[in-house]
Amino acid sequence: MEKNAKVVIIGGGVVGCSILYHLSKFGLKDCILLERNELTSGSSWHAAGNVHVISSDPNISRMMAYTIGLYKEIEKESGHSVGFKPSGGFYLASNDVWILNGNQKDVIEKAIQRKKLGTKIYLA
Repeated sequence: MEKNAKVVIIGGGVVGCSILYHLSKFGLKDCILLERNELTSGSSWHAAGNVHVISSDPNISRMMAYTIGLYKEIEKESGHSVGFKPSGGFYLASNDVWILNGNQKDVIEKAIQRKKLGTKIYLA
């Protein structure tokens, strides 16, 4: 194992692996990732498959849309499947009061934002 590095990343979860991946994409070579166990075996595996672009925060939606594209890019670069299977999501009105309180407009605005990010949107 190397004794020195410009960048030392502690933790091989989804964030640590992403940081290492992006640093290498930007050309930084002197990086090391330290993980005490198997990659993504800590808390990252609990959220496996929890990737969607429906969020109340547009920044989170952009990050998730980027992540979905990144998985496709990694598969293309490596020739290996990352095992990502997109599923989708939905908003569900729990009762008539929910719609009468103005939430319908909020859902439509969010749908428009997500459509701009490339998400397929169906309103019923």
